[in-house]
Parts: sequence; structure tokens; C-alpha cells
Amino acid sequence: HPFPIGDRVTFCGKKCVCQQCSHSLKKDKPVKVLGPSYCAGCGQEIKQGQSLLALDRQWHITCFKCRTCGCALTGEYISKDGIPYCEDDYHTQFGIRCEGCNSYISGRVLEAGGKHYHPSCARCARCHMMFQEGEEMYLTGEETVHYLLTTESAI
Repeated sequence: HPFPIGDRVTFCGKKCVCQQCSHSLKKDKPVKVLGPSYCAGCGQEIKQGQSLLALDRQWHITCFKCRTCGCALTGEYISKDGIPYCEDDYHTQFGIRCEGCNSYISGRVLEAGGKHYHPSCARCARCHMMFQEGEEMYLTGEETVHYLLTTESAI
């Protein structure tokens, strides 16, 4: 769940937990912080107050924002080369559009002849059926089709 505004966040070496979940942590192992921590966004030391752990680095809460538009990233974000972006800016700069629906593709991508598709958008131009996992796609001119074995090609 997103961290509630104003709530205490506990860094446990590899993960951060909210105030409610921190009560379930073992109290016999103190968290060791060696030296000062520096914000990955502004480079300043993180002193008192909240910070968050993202992209394997610590950030002031106000410094964790989209590199392009500067909006605060409080929920979902996408990173490239360790730099956070909001979803819209990431897709505008680095996204791949689906040849079938023209929307940006997040997640799995099917590729045929330099064209990219959502798995659900990749359909045979002849039979209009979706391609199955591991099934080969062939480009004939501008069309993507299933491979059809005919008597002529079998001879």
C-alpha cells in the first residue's frame, strides 16, 4: 500500500515498511544506519523527517518526482537508467506503440518484422485469430499471418 502522508516509515536494510507494519518487525534486531544518507534527487543529506527508498536509493519525499514534468511520484512510476518518470512522460519519450491498437505497450511485447503488438492485439490478417504463446508469425508484405502449410510448399 502507498505510505500514508505524515506516517513514519522504517527502513529495514532492504525494504521500507509503514508504521502499522513496523509493529510486526522483530524488536531484537536494531536497524543499523552507517553514516549520513544522501538524497538521490537533490544530493543533500537526509536528516530528520521522512525519506523513501526507490530504485535502490534514498530520496526526500518531495524529491522523488518525474524527471520530465516534475510531478510528485506517489504511486506508480516507470524508471529508465535509474531515473524515475511518470507513466505518460516515459511512454512519450521511450514508449513503443502497438501496431494493432496504436496504444503504448506496457508489459509483454510481441514483435514481427519490426512491428510491435500487445499479445492480445497480434492477430493473423487472414483468419483474425490471436497468435498463441510460442506460435510463429510471418510477414507477407505488410500483413502478419500464421504459417500455412500447403500442398505446394510441402512438395
